[in-house]
Amino acid sequence: MYASGRAKALDDSTLIVRILKNQHNYKRLSRNKNLKAPWLVKQYEDRVRITPKWKLKEFGEIVLIDLNCQISHSATYRARKNALDEVNCSYEEKFLRLRNYVYEILRSNIGRTGQYMLLESRQRVTQ
Repeated sequence: MYASGRAKALDDSTLIVRILKNQHNYKRLSRNKNLKAPWLVKQYEDRVRITPKWKLKEFGEIVLIDLNCQISHSATYRARKNALDEVNCSYEEKFLRLRNYVYEILRSNIGRTGQYMLLESRQRVTQ
């Protein structure tokens, strides 16, 4: 709204409204303290899988657009880190899955036999 002081009469103390723009182009941002990293991991794990080198600022902007809620830099970092850990699971988890994979192959191919063997790595870690 725009009010002009020039449009007043000399003896009158009222203002005349010249232009009224009744449009608001901003969103009301909320700060949700319950929006934590584990929930963000569940929601955005697929997007992190597609773009693993997602920048923190872009991730925060996507959350802002999707949920209309700002999250802190540390929450963004933890959510992206945990999602990457879910996508690229650790070597121990992959090794544990190997036995299940062999058993599943043997179960689906009835009458077959199979073996799996762990080979010692060529580089030894010395302490």
